[in-house]
Amino acid sequence: MMPQGPTIIAGIDIGSTTTRVIITEHAGSGMHPRVIGVGRTETIGISKGYVIHEEEAVRSLTTALRIAEKMADIRLDRAYVCIGGISLETHHQNGSVHLQKKEISAKDISALHHQVTEDFLANTKNKSVLHAIPLSYTLDGEELFADPIGLSGLLLSVQFSLVTCLTQHRDGLVNVVSRAGIDIIDIIASPIAASVVTLSQRAKTAGCALVDIGAETLSLAVFEHDALVHVAVIPCGASLITNDLALGLQVSLDEAESIKFGKKTDRTPVGKRKVLDIVEARIMDMMEIIQKKLSVWNRDRLLPGGITLIGGGSHHENIDTYVRTFLKLPVHTVSAEKVIPSKRGLDASWFSVYGVCFLGDQDPQYRTSGIAIKKFLKDARGSIREFFEQFLP
Repeated sequence: MMPQGPTIIAGIDIGSTTTRVIITEHAGSGMHPRVIGVGRTETIGISKGYVIHEEEAVRSLTTALRIAEKMADIRLDRAYVCIGGISLETHHQNGSVHLQKKEISAKDISALHHQVTEDFLANTKNKSVLHAIPLSYTLDGEELFADPIGLSGLLLSVQFSLVTCLTQHRDGLVNVVSRAGIDIIDIIASPIAASVVTLSQRAKTAGCALVDIGAETLSLAVFEHDALVHVAVIPCGASLITNDLALGLQVSLDEAESIKFGKKTDRTPVGKRKVLDIVEARIMDMMEIIQKKLSVWNRDRLLPGGITLIGGGSHHENIDTYVRTFLKLPVHTVSAEKVIPSKRGLDASWFSVYGVCFLGDQDPQYRTSGIAIKKFLKDARGSIREFFEQFLP
């Protein structure tokens, strides 16, 4: 088995029900990285993104790693990791720097990045900042619509969107990956990772939402001006539909899961209308939650780029019709075959983990989202310690 070379990029996604590992290979300038190995196992020891039983979670990840490594004939030692879970959220924070009429440099933007992050952490307990994304720049009271580097002025102000999670959540994930023998290159919020391979720049600029329906969680991310503006993760997912079907049809959970996706079971056939009624009721509950969040963010029915559905729960029959009817917005689904260059039958639940590989395949100082934002790392392939040190006072 060959060691991991510089053109090999791996991603890890430890979900509440499934652990996914994907190994990709650089395919050339301007091309999506090519998938050469995948590993998938049932997740044990994780609930809604939190590590409940570390030993079991490590075993689940190790199994997925070995499957992917065997397929790719490569031994992994480092990977990008995506993080979701119910503690993921955004906070808007402002910062400013006096320039003394000199030209704005990358160092000034970096200083603001650190200032805003440190100010937030100083007034917030138990949270870690994953990304600080600039939403807008103001120079001497005038709003800018592009990168301010090279301009001159007296006072530069920036509004940032801080993507955060609970430190306990992040640390639990780090421990699991590290104990599985993998060095973490970077941790990237799942909505950002998924967006780079599912949303067009036109949609993210006009305003759109990415809805990821997982097994135990529903995540909603809003993008505007090519930046992540809001994100929320709600503890309700596709497993609730399975539970509803099991109760409503009086069948086992395994049978309910099969019925949910239109598969045949050994039992007497159940009425399709009854199944649709049960599924529709739960989906409408989810849509109501999304609508309330959009209303709080002043985005209800105000996203020209529409709603893009991803995740394992996005495969339900007629879900796009339900969403369009309830939210009164354009609805899009994304075909995995058109996004992920692989013949291994990957579906929409792989977008986040493939997205971290896509980001890692770009220049080490990759853009995550927003107006020319870059990770302020000396080496994006450095250690996890270097990654977190950038946020320390």
